Amino acid sequence: VIYATTKFSNSTEVRYYGMILSVVLLAVTVLLKKYRQYQTRKIANAPLSIPGPQPSDATTGNLTALSRCGSLHAYINTLTRVFGPIGAFYWGTQRVVYISSLSVLRDEENQHVL
Repeated sequence: VIYATTKFSNSTEVRYYGMILSVVLLAVTVLLKKYRQYQTRKIANAPLSIPGPQPSDATTGNLTALSRCGSLHAYINTLTRVFGPIGAFYWGTQRVVYISSLSVLRDEENQHVL
C-alpha cells in the first residue's frame, strides 16, 4: 500500500483552495463567454459592402415591402432598379443576397461571389 502525502495540514485548507480554484474557473468561463459574445456582435454589426435597403422592422425585416410588391420576383426587380444586379434585403432577421443578372453571375471578375 502506497500512502500519498499532502502539504495541506487540515481539510479546511483543502476546501479553501478548492473554493478558490472553483471561483477562478468560473471567472475564466464567464470572461471567455463574454469575449465570444463580443466577437459575435462585432461580426454581426460589421457593415457589408453589398447594397440594399435597411430592414423596415427588426423582426420582419423587409417582408412588408416584399408583400406590397406582390411577389418575390417583383420585389427583386424593384431592388435591381434601385441598387443594381447584386444586392441584399432582410427576410426577417436574416440578410439575403440576390444576383438578378445571369451575365453578372457568369462574369469572370465576379467569380469570388460564388
